Amino acid sequence: VLLWIGRAELGRAQVDAARGHLQAARAKFVMHHLDDGRAAVFLGKIAQENGDLKTAEDLYQEVVTSHAGTSLWAAARLGRAEVLALKGQTGAQMEADYRYAIGAFLENTKPELVTVEQVRASLAAQYQRYTGADRPDEAMKFMVLQEELKEKETPAMAWRLATTREKRASQLLKEAGGGATMPAQSDTHEAGQRATRAEAMALLAQAADDYLRHAKLTTMEDAVSGNSYWKAAQLFDEAGETAKSIDVYDKFTLDRPRDPRV
Repeated sequence: VLLWIGRAELGRAQVDAARGHLQAARAKFVMHHLDDGRAAVFLGKIAQENGDLKTAEDLYQEVVTSHAGTSLWAAARLGRAEVLALKGQTGAQMEADYRYAIGAFLENTKPELVTVEQVRASLAAQYQRYTGADRPDEAMKFMVLQEELKEKETPAMAWRLATTREKRASQLLKEAGGGATMPAQSDTHEAGQRATRAEAMALLAQAADDYLRHAKLTTMEDAVSGNSYWKAAQLFDEAGETAKSIDVYDKFTLDRPRDPRV
């Protein structure tokens, strides 16, 4: 009863009252009952919203450990993933937690206390956060995870992937010194530069593909679509994919003979 009162209060944004009832509910359980786990997830969300990431992480971790494989696992792992992302820890554990939450919906396991809309919104929010912090490498992780939801791609999604990959490629090229190699550098350093440059080239080619998809998704907006086709051709060229670049330029000239760029 205390759990359901607290849950109702939380739904009405009566956070302090909800926290009190949920904590009282947990004090009544003498073992790890599933309702105890539900109360812990709600308390974790309250702590997370209040910026108390340590408490939130501890509560989510408790549910992850005590209720493994239950209908609460996806909600707890999504919460833990969000806390890790907010702490700047975007490594393998965070990605695995997000992937579990995504998989719960793809496999239709009927998870509790979480919806696919919440997963999508969480990924979008973290993408915006890391993009705003000028960290495109981490931002791209959230876009890739959103792709794994296997939802119909929108022009906005294709655009975000294209621009983020292009920006990350630009950063990598700067790190590699634009391809220049100083005579005094070691073989190890030179090899590192070559690997960084190769990664940048691969990202440029992927960004070009993203721009192509964006162009096809925006065919009803001729100027927008044309700009993306043009950008795709440029990036294929920069990535060393000259044949693909020529193909896109050919299509551009055939489809837009009056464009001043022809």
